[in-house]
Amino acid sequence: MERNSSKTLAEALKEVPGVSLLRTGTTIVKPVINGLHSSRVPIFSNQVRLEDQQWGTEHAPNFDLNAAGKISVVKGASGLQYSGDAVGGMVIIESTNVKQDTLFGRTIVSGSTNGRGGTISSSIHKGNSEGWRWNASTTLTYFGDREAPNYILSNSGNRELNFSGDVSYVKENYELSAFYSLYNATIGILSASHIGNVTDLYNSINNQVPYRIDDFTYSIEQPRQAIQHHLFKLNYMQKLDESSSITTFYSLQFNNRNEFDIRRGGNINKAALDLQLTTHSLQSDYKKSWNVLV
Repeated sequence: MERNSSKTLAEALKEVPGVSLLRTGTTIVKPVINGLHSSRVPIFSNQVRLEDQQWGTEHAPNFDLNAAGKISVVKGASGLQYSGDAVGGMVIIESTNVKQDTLFGRTIVSGSTNGRGGTISSSIHKGNSEGWRWNASTTLTYFGDREAPNYILSNSGNRELNFSGDVSYVKENYELSAFYSLYNATIGILSASHIGNVTDLYNSINNQVPYRIDDFTYSIEQPRQAIQHHLFKLNYMQKLDESSSITTFYSLQFNNRNEFDIRRGGNINKAALDLQLTTHSLQSDYKKSWNVLV
């Protein structure tokens, strides 16, 4: 994760055997497991299934890689613990959980000549065996137009400003915690990919270079995507005895996806697609362990 801090979640997952990528833009990348993607490969963040309107091939998962403490890819029958429709597999993301009495942090700065930008990510963590624990992290990503060997890929920049944090109060027999994350991104869509008819599509496929090549810039014009995803979770865990416990959590998600097309006149800054999705979840898990003598 540290090596891929400036990349997307899917680009980091491609190092896992059996995971490939579906790419429809410089930062629009989705994980593919067993040939399936989107709703067939759900993503869980801190036990909560992300409902972020990423059903289409041009919709990437709304998650900041730097906010993860651990990422796992689950395939097969073991995924039934989380979801019944994960035909391809699933991605399980867990935040950093420090149980020792300590305080530490980190800052990762990365840059790239292609796009002439980079990413800075900072996090701080306070652990405790009992009492208060907390974590906080923020990420800023800023890139301009990407470049092919001989020309500029106009309008292919992106911006991100993300935050995640949690606070927990831990005692011997119970734990109460709250978590919040914000994913906020603006993604430029390659200007030359915009077509108006079949003839434009034919010419785009057969031309050796894009029909529109502008000078390098950091500005992001239409077409573009603007996405915000909020996730709030409240969790309570109660130990019933030495071998059993019950955990109950409530989560609220709000996702706002705006997609801007090339328009004229007074509608130039009006989104062609404006979708809002609010999701409430309430879940309770009972766990018990047995010691089996063989």
